[in-house]
Amino acid sequence: WASDEQLRRLVNILEKKYGSEIREISKKYYACPKDIKAITIVESLTNEDAESNHGAVGLMGVKRETGKDMGFDDIIHPINNLRAGTKYYKMLLKKFKDRYLAFAAYNLGPGELENRLSKGFNPESIDYIWKIRRVRQLVM
Repeated sequence: WASDEQLRRLVNILEKKYGSEIREISKKYYACPKDIKAITIVESLTNEDAESNHGAVGLMGVKRETGKDMGFDDIIHPINNLRAGTKYYKMLLKKFKDRYLAFAAYNLGPGELENRLSKGFNPESIDYIWKIRRVRQLVM
């Protein structure tokens, strides 16, 4: 996926460009800035124009419908994307009461995570959690 050197470079890019905004937004929504930075790097590799096959866009890979649910119409704008993604992550953290379950729900969607958990799914087994943990270790 990415080497530690590549990830460190992305961490530095993200910190220089959006570090203060991420800290401010994280404070507003009572989220850990390291979590937000890790999600951002895993979702977009810091590419503001990222778009997934599932319609998630921007730095934090927010779907347009999710952005609207969080109160943001313009999630293409990087700061609004960070706000919407952070607010959504915090909502998931509050719902699941576990950082790694919240990460899994961010990736899969809360309904899909609940469906998988009811069938004995271990969220630690998904690649997304492994990537988040790896990036969190490198984040400032």
